[in-house]
Amino acid sequence: MYIVMMSNVESIFGKFNNPNAKYFERIINKHIKHSIYEFSHLMKIFIYEHQRAKKNYRHIRFKNDVTNWTIQHSENIEHTERLFEEYTEIYGSTQYIKRKKAYFYNKIIPFFKENLKKYDYLIEMN
Repeated sequence: MYIVMMSNVESIFGKFNNPNAKYFERIINKHIKHSIYEFSHLMKIFIYEHQRAKKNYRHIRFKNDVTNWTIQHSENIEHTERLFEEYTEIYGSTQYIKRKKAYFYNKIIPFFKENLKKYDYLIEMN
């Protein structure tokens, strides 16, 4: 009888995991991986153009390409944040979302900013 009553007790730290949220968690993981993949493509463009800028060469389409990829990168970050908010609204603050948010904001975002800092002179957002 005592064990049955204790099974209804929830943690004071929030839900540890929610089996119904597995599909949504896979969507978030897939989107973050996709964002990192697209960021790596953006970095390839910056590295290539940085090498060309050293030699005073510039591509005609570079400004358009880099603007599009930079906007896409910003949209990926915003979309990830919206996914975090939507997950929290539907499933509450689970251990998964707390860890994923902490990892995203403490590791991935600083990684993006640190790597883009070197190529700030190539980004012209007018």
